[in-house]
Amino acid sequence: MCVTHLKRLHRRDCAGKALHLSGVLFLSQEFHYFRTSPNHFGERSGANIPKPAGCSTTDTIVPLRPKDVTDPTLIYSPECTRVKRCSGCCVSSRLACLPTATRTIPFTVTVLEYKTGTKLKFKNRDVTLVEEHVSCQCQCRVREEHCNHLQRYNAPNCRCECTNPDDRTRCLQESDIKQWNPDTCLCECNEVKECTTGTYFDRNYCRCLKSYPPRGNFQTTPLDRRRLILKPVPAAVSP
Repeated sequence: MCVTHLKRLHRRDCAGKALHLSGVLFLSQEFHYFRTSPNHFGERSGANIPKPAGCSTTDTIVPLRPKDVTDPTLIYSPECTRVKRCSGCCVSSRLACLPTATRTIPFTVTVLEYKTGTKLKFKNRDVTLVEEHVSCQCQCRVREEHCNHLQRYNAPNCRCECTNPDDRTRCLQESDIKQWNPDTCLCECNEVKECTTGTYFDRNYCRCLKSYPPRGNFQTTPLDRRRLILKPVPAAVSP
């Protein structure tokens, strides 16, 4: 049976079929002939045939100096090492080569201290924890946890979709001052201006409005506490 899911397109068990995802056409292994035939499109016969860089673990250089260590006088030895990390190409920009299993490796490093006019001095040994990828797979770049409360996740298309079409319709009716943002599913002002003193920017009208003092029986003037001080009154003394 032909492979029908984009994430399994790299498997060579489906020939002569076309796969569709979000209106993008992906050809299956029937296209392999054209990729491996340099003269079919008129290329020079001396051109090299690239080997596909599939999604897999590969040696990757990682630093061993902790990110929170900013002291320039401290030197970590070694400064870096190689561990396995996921890398490679996927058939769509909506997919990324991501780890499906990881492990943590503790590395013991030597910490040296250097001060001007002196030699390197041993300070201590430290343990740096580094994540290594065990296995990889092409997965959606946008995942369900990336969607906000106005969106639902469309797993086959690897995207978040808006659930408030009425808001979009109203927003398009004000296209002279507003625009619809499909990434956040919010109607936003075309331009956000800086307002002068005594005004504020209203995102409903997309313009600066005058600020008014609060309504009601609120104290708007500074309270003179001296008026609250009671002066002592001498008491009359009976004869």
